[in-house]
Parts: sequence; structure tokens; C-alpha cells
Amino acid sequence: MAILIEHFAGEFPLWLSPVQAKIIPISESHAIYANEVKSQMQAAGIRVEVDYRSEKMGLKIREAETQKIPYMFVIGDKEMENQSLALRKRKE
Repeated sequence: MAILIEHFAGEFPLWLSPVQAKIIPISESHAIYANEVKSQMQAAGIRVEVDYRSEKMGLKIREAETQKIPYMFVIGDKEMENQSLALRKRKE
């Protein structure tokens, strides 16, 4: 395992990453939809977490990037209306 950690510098591929995706709701009003998305992703076998903290969006995204999580899904008003997600990939 130590060789893999060193080789990937902690940036594991999606299949090996302990947390594959992080859902980031913009405000507390988006938490219900974030829970629905989380349960759907977990049912599909994806390892996902939701960041419920009432911090600024930039801080939440920056922390997810420093944790080297491959995908981040941002949920706001537009995403709730369209029943969609705004996708951010690590390093993009």
C-alpha cells in the first residue's frame, strides 16, 4: 500500500480512492436534495460524502481538492430545479 501511495502521490484513481465523490450544497436549503443524491449514489456503489458545514464555497472546494477527492458535485438552486448536479473534477 505504501508503494501505491507514493506512486500516486495520494491522488488515487477513482476505483482506489477511499472517497470517490463529495457533494457540496451551497446552502442549508440544498441539504435535502444533497441527501437524495447521496443515497442514490450509495445505492449505485459509489463512496460519497456530503459537506454540510456552513462555510464559504471556495473553502469547501479547496478542502475537497486538498483531500484529493476525484469528483465534487456542487448543488445550488439551478441544480435543484433541473434535478441535476454541477460536476468539478480534481485539478479542473
